[in-house]
Amino acid sequence: TLPGLVEALQPAHAAVFLRDPADGPVLEGLGVTAPVEEGADTAFLLPPADPGPADAWLRERGIEGTALLGVNLNRYGGRFHPDEAAVPPSTVAGAVAGGLAAVARETGCAVLFLPTAVKDEPFCAEVALRLEGVRTALLPARDVDLTRGAIARCRALLGMRMHSLVFAASAGVPMAGIE
Repeated sequence: TLPGLVEALQPAHAAVFLRDPADGPVLEGLGVTAPVEEGADTAFLLPPADPGPADAWLRERGIEGTALLGVNLNRYGGRFHPDEAAVPPSTVAGAVAGGLAAVARETGCAVLFLPTAVKDEPFCAEVALRLEGVRTALLPARDVDLTRGAIARCRALLGMRMHSLVFAASAGVPMAGIE
């Protein structure tokens, strides 16, 4: 049960960090007695990712050392209904593909799709297929450290999921978020 999990984990933590102070009463209701502090996403506290695995992955695809535009997409817009498409996915795919193709052709960069959720991989693959004549690669969303290392190799990141933006900010990579 969730209260049992909280009880088991609590002794190992000096504090619980919340992004939203409104969550405090929820923790109190669960019996959390560790001090509760407001703070940024704890992903900002992760040590830098080891670049070796990302470099090897990029090398296997022939794009190591290439200027990379990182792209994190999901087909589901909408904050309150994350699994319902707010805009038809084909509309999003077409618009994003058109913009990415123009940027890639103008700058000579490769487009690196970096989904941070497994359910986003098919949509990223669909957009990648629309980028004819543009070098693309799709990193699977199964290894957070590999994803963080690859994001750190990007010149910029365009992200739809929060953690892609957090990882970019942590690595000092310029980013733009879209909802």
